[in-house]
Amino acid sequence: MEFLLKDFQIERYRKIYGKEFFEFLKILPQSIRINTIKISVKDFKKKAEERSWKLKGLEWYDEGFYVEASENISKTIEHQIGYFFIQNVSSMLPPLILEPKKDEIILDLCAAPGAKSTQIAQLMENTGVIIANDVKVKRIRALKGNLQRMGVVNTIITMMDGSKFWKTGLKFEKILLDVPCSGSGSLNPRIFQQIGKYTLNYLTKIQKRLLISASKCLEKD
Repeated sequence: MEFLLKDFQIERYRKIYGKEFFEFLKILPQSIRINTIKISVKDFKKKAEERSWKLKGLEWYDEGFYVEASENISKTIEHQIGYFFIQNVSSMLPPLILEPKKDEIILDLCAAPGAKSTQIAQLMENTGVIIANDVKVKRIRALKGNLQRMGVVNTIITMMDGSKFWKTGLKFEKILLDVPCSGSGSLNPRIFQQIGKYTLNYLTKIQKRLLISASKCLEKD
């Protein structure tokens, strides 16, 4: 595995993960979030059992599961009609930390493709308002499709450069900012091969501009 990585990447991630760095490159089980807007956890477990899927629940999130299946779960009818979202475990954490409440107004500044937006809507029980923003038409289409598939009705989609969103003058008590990134944190060897120092530096500048914009949109106590 090591020969696939560039020298600066090896050193960068060894500093983070230590001697066990290459153990983190092992493929983890696929993870999903059950969409309680459309189905209960209990009923979904029954459907999973009928399909001979093996589910292992997350200790810290009742709707999150690792799943083992002999079929491509993204091609199943349960996925197509929005009973679950294929979502990395790490991606489920930010909405939980945000602690969205019913009837709140929340900004998701870089929302596409919608994993976290739909999770926020689920936590809000499809009430309140989510402003889901992104910058490109292609990404907006993916966001729109996932919101519809998951049965989300409390979300308004906007399309603009997130680094300039503060110019709208809108203020929010809670903002989710999932900035564009290299994806190298997923420890995918294919991504390691494609990402270099230039890309990382470029993305860092974008991330800083987005963070500044989000801070200007945040209501101050």
